[in-house]
Amino acid sequence: MHQLAICATIRDEARDLREWVAFHRPMRVEHFWLYDNFSQDEPEQVLEAEIEAGIVEILRWEVPFQSGGQIQAYRHCLDTRRDETKWLAFLDIDEFLFSPSLASLPQALERFEAHPGVAVNWRGFGSSGRAEREGLLTLEAFTRRAPTNWIRNHRVKSVVQPAQTERIQSIHGRVYYEGALAVNGRGVPVRLVYSSRARRRWRRWLSVFFPRGPPQRPDRRHRRPLVHR
Repeated sequence: MHQLAICATIRDEARDLREWVAFHRPMRVEHFWLYDNFSQDEPEQVLEAEIEAGIVEILRWEVPFQSGGQIQAYRHCLDTRRDETKWLAFLDIDEFLFSPSLASLPQALERFEAHPGVAVNWRGFGSSGRAEREGLLTLEAFTRRAPTNWIRNHRVKSVVQPAQTERIQSIHGRVYYEGALAVNGRGVPVRLVYSSRARRRWRRWLSVFFPRGPPQRPDRRHRRPLVHR
């Protein structure tokens, strides 16, 4: 059984896959289940070595995004792989999970073993003043992030114990057995709260004034820390 695996959906993101997998391997992520949603850029070629080594599995997933392709992929992964990994993280390819205080993610997750899951807040990065990516890696190109209290950083992704997870409720939320709750990085129980239509309209209105994202500041840390300082 793996100690920690990641489930993600991909579509035409081959140029970023090797960096993303290479980042998480030293964090002790042991396996990756990637659901390929109609990619045209041959991700199997980019990750050929990792696939042959049994680190990465790419599954063809022909459910359109508009028809709930991502959440259905998450549900399939949870239902079919729950006996294969102790912890399972659900991420996107532009999200990097790490612990600022410990080298190993499984080691950081030990303190949460009494809980069915951990809700990890976003740390949103913007354009960092770049009009073009200029051939740089993701972590090289985007080094400026929004303030911690920026409203969209209230969103979370989940790292769950599949054996204690009943079902996928949404892209960002899970339902756990016996009404248990996930906790945040400080160990505080959290409940999923959906934004109102008014709040979503307000965010769209703000995007007119900040077309490249929120005000940003330099930050040498990577994205999405599991354990907050």
